[in-house]
Amino acid sequence: MGFNKPEFCCTSAFGDPNTCKPTQFSKIFKESCSMAYSYAYDDLTSTFTCNGANC
Repeated sequence: MGFNKPEFCCTSAFGDPNTCKPTQFSKIFKESCSMAYSYAYDDLTSTFTCNGANC
């Protein structure tokens, strides 16, 4: 993600599923493309990535 901060990139102190949670941005993306991964530790139902707004 373009913000390059640990909380958005799931790095450093946010480098595991207990500390890296979905952001408001990933929640919006997930609403638009529910079967795509929206952040590093997304749920097991996500099966692909989305390259555009129309999935």
